[in-house]
Amino acid sequence: MEDLAYVQTHALEESHWWFVGMREIYRKQIEALDPTPDWRILDVGCGTGGNLDLLERFGRVLGLDYSLAAASFTRDRGRSGVAVASATALPHPDETFDLVTAFGVIEHVENDGLMLREMHRVTRPGGHMLIMTSAHPWLWSVHDEHVHHLRRYRRRELSERVSGAGWEVEQLSYANSALFPPIALVRAFQRLLPRPGPDEEHGMSGFGVPPAPLNSALAGLLSLEGSIMRRIDLPMGVGFICRARRTETKTLPPHSAERDS
Repeated sequence: MEDLAYVQTHALEESHWWFVGMREIYRKQIEALDPTPDWRILDVGCGTGGNLDLLERFGRVLGLDYSLAAASFTRDRGRSGVAVASATALPHPDETFDLVTAFGVIEHVENDGLMLREMHRVTRPGGHMLIMTSAHPWLWSVHDEHVHHLRRYRRRELSERVSGAGWEVEQLSYANSALFPPIALVRAFQRLLPRPGPDEEHGMSGFGVPPAPLNSALAGLLSLEGSIMRRIDLPMGVGFICRARRTETKTLPPHSAERDS
């Protein structure tokens, strides 16, 4: 992402309904794993660090991001355990972590299969992965380009990527379902409008915090979705939540599941 996007994310991630609500979904997904206080957790693509406080409730947390700007914001939070490295070459030994997370990361990575295999490699047998990513290629918008997305996933495509990297998929659900219809309408309408010029394009334009009652209500909707996901997969949504388990003991060879986008 551009540095401006990190600045805007850092300013919004403590209060904006999307960040607040998605953290509730992540919390409920992790609680379903019955974590213990001695868990070791790695957050791949930790960005400006908005999810690290949540993850720290469940164990000892390390963060990693490719961007020096993002790591700088995270260290400004008082967190020293943040590495600057690639998601496709994790600087950690095999079978180190009980949980590896990547929230809004894989859609930025050219070799997503390699990223998933690296996450598999550093996870202990019986450990878990939790990722969030963007759904439906037809929802592609200028915002995806602003934040340097490379793709939005189809459900089957994401499932095959995850399974092909050696993971056993435990849950693959859509997320942000309540707002899917209006967002789909807006994206369709935007295609009919002239593309904005360079002077009108601003990294996360239109992503400000709405009035407090609406902001709380929208965050509550996502939290409710997190509770529903504890029982069933949601049938539609703007994004995906995927939880998977490492069941086997050997790391896949480098060429396995090689499916570059």
